[in-house]
Parts: sequence; C-alpha cells; structure tokens
Amino acid sequence: MRSIPLLILSVLLAGCVSCTAPALVDDSIQPAQMPTYTELVARHNSDVAGIEKFWARAVIELRWVDDKGRNRFEQGDGNLILSLPNSSALSIGKLGETRLWAGSNDEFFWLFDEMESPRKLFLGRHDGQAIEELGPARQRSPLPLKPVDLPRLLGIAAIADPVASSPAATSPPAVSWLANRFVIEPPGEQVRYHFNPISRRVERVELLDAAGQARLTSELSKAERMERTGFAVGPYLSSRLKIESPGQGGDIRLWLSAMTDDPERVNPRVFDLQTMKNIRKPEQIIPVAR
Repeated sequence: MRSIPLLILSVLLAGCVSCTAPALVDDSIQPAQMPTYTELVARHNSDVAGIEKFWARAVIELRWVDDKGRNRFEQGDGNLILSLPNSSALSIGKLGETRLWAGSNDEFFWLFDEMESPRKLFLGRHDGQAIEELGPARQRSPLPLKPVDLPRLLGIAAIADPVASSPAATSPPAVSWLANRFVIEPPGEQVRYHFNPISRRVERVELLDAAGQARLTSELSKAERMERTGFAVGPYLSSRLKIESPGQGGDIRLWLSAMTDDPERVNPRVFDLQTMKNIRKPEQIIPVAR
C-alpha cells in the first residue's frame, strides 16, 4: 500500500517530462504578415463611415489643475454630444445639476465651471489668437484636452489615406509594430494610431506636438455596438476611454453607454457659445491658451 503514492507520483512526473512551458511573447518581434497602411485605414474608415453626429450617456471622472494650482477631482453623470468635425459638448453633473460643461465649435473652445462661486467660463480660440474683448490668454485651459479633439481621441474620426486620395502618391506610409499593436502616423495630421492586431480596431490614439511627442493620449477599450440611424446593425465603438496629457497632470475617464448618431439627440444649441453663456450665466470669463 505504501508503494501506491510513489507510483502515482512517478506517473505524474513522467507525464510532465513531455509538458512544455507556455511560450513567452516577445513584442519586439513583429508578425510575419504585416497589414498595409491602406488595409488598416480602410477597415477603420468602414466602421466610422457616415458618422456625423454622436450622442452618448457618460459616467465621467475628471482630474485637473485649476487656475490657482490646486488639484481638482470631479465625478458625475452627463452626456457626450458631437457634431463632427469641430462641435462638441461634454457635461458633468450630480443629481440633475450640471457642474462642469466643456464644449467647442468651429472657432472657440470652452469650459463652464460652476463648482464654486464665482461661476467661471474658461474661453479660448482654436487658432490661439487673443479674444478681442478679453485680451490675451492669461493661462492654459484647466482641461487636459481641447474638446474639439474628442472625435479623434474617441477613434470615430476618419483617417486619411494619401494613396487612395491622390493618384500621384506612389507608396503608402509605413506600418510599425510596437507593444503588440500595429502603429501608423497619417502624414501631416500629427496623430499616431495603435491598432489591435486581431480586431484591427484602434486601441490607442496619440495626438502629437511639433516635435512628434505625444501631447495627449487616449486608451480605448470595451467595444460596444453604436446605434446607427437607418441601419439594422451599427459598428462597434469603444465605450471606455482614459485620456491623459503626459507630463502635465490631469486626465478624463469616460464610461459611455447608449451610443447613437440619432440627429434628434444632437441639439445644435449646445454648440452655440452665446446661447450657452445665456443659459449658464458665468460671472467671470477667463481667456485661456490651448
């Protein structure tokens, strides 16, 4: 009887001789078959084709540094509303009361801050020029992003394909392999896209500065169906986002649901600066730089 445990142990050890440890993934070695730039762009643009409006419920966490240098945090519910390419609105509130409202249109970007008195409006121009009635900007925007960047950071903006759009273009941009993702940089757009190698969906977006360094990053995850008007089935879009500004502090985390392009949900009044000023009634207006 004492030999039975020894026999069982011997059998188990003998079986493990043929076992092989799982292979370690070396993400420095790119796949043997790399997609082309045009293939990645075509797949992405097919998913987002025709999306001109966007509406979603949002649970939001926002961390930022205010005009007094204090670290701030706000969490709440709201809506994300877009009319591509430049109009956006992102509201954050609690118990039905809006506390922060960020937005943009073709000319301006803004943040209404009603968390404490006096109610403030941080206002800037996309071109960086001074606002005539306010004078030059006195500080950077407290937000880690410009709301006009949201379509690209959400991965719902189309990507240019220079080969498809110009017969004179002879070769497409290169596709690289980094951290287990396919990576492209569309020429002249100052943006870098990282694609999942299996789904070929965008999982990370980096908006670049003039030196080619990331000034904003967006990590995208949890793809869910978006409702498309007139379509039986809409595309998969990321419903979880973490947007950061490297080296400057602050981030925005979004949990999106009920995503749709229903134009009746997108009220153009939310993109009209004068209308929003009349509604929100800021007591102090602060000009900000990008």
